[in-house]
Amino acid sequence: MASEPEPVAWEQITKNIHTMLIRLQVGGCTCDTKSPTLDFHDVRCVYRQAAEVAGVLDTLSDQIEAALLAAEQRGRDAERALLDWMAKDICLELSWGQLDPQDEGGECGWMVHRRWGNINDTEWHLIGTGDTPAEAIAAAIRKGDTPNGQ
Repeated sequence: MASEPEPVAWEQITKNIHTMLIRLQVGGCTCDTKSPTLDFHDVRCVYRQAAEVAGVLDTLSDQIEAALLAAEQRGRDAERALLDWMAKDICLELSWGQLDPQDEGGECGWMVHRRWGNINDTEWHLIGTGDTPAEAIAAAIRKGDTPNGQ
C-alpha cells in the first residue's frame, strides 16, 4: 500500500469502513439499551463502540482531507514561485527538445536557456534541464543564474 493515500482511494476506504461500522451498529447493542443516544449505552456495548469508532474515522478523514488540500496548495504555491522567477527575466526561455543537440535521436527533456545577443547573432546558454518544466526551472535556479544576468 502506498504511504500517501490518493484522495479517491481514501474516500472509498472510509466508505467501506463506515458500511462495516453501520452493520455492527444495526442490531449490535449488547447492553439492551433501546436508545440511539450513546450516553445511555454501556462503554463495552458494540453499538456504542462502533459509533465512537465512526466518529474517530470522521475526524481522521477530515484531517487527511485537510492535509491533502494543504499539500496541493503548497505545490501550486511552489509552481507559482518558479514561474514568477522566470517571468522576472525576458531573456529566459523554457522549451522541450533534445538535451544534447549533437546526439540525433537522443534523450529529450525540458530546458531553460538564457538568450544572449541581438536578432542576428543570438546565442542560447543552457542553464537548467528536467523531466518537467518545474524541474528544469528549479535546476536553473539552483545553478545560480539570476534574473537579467545580475
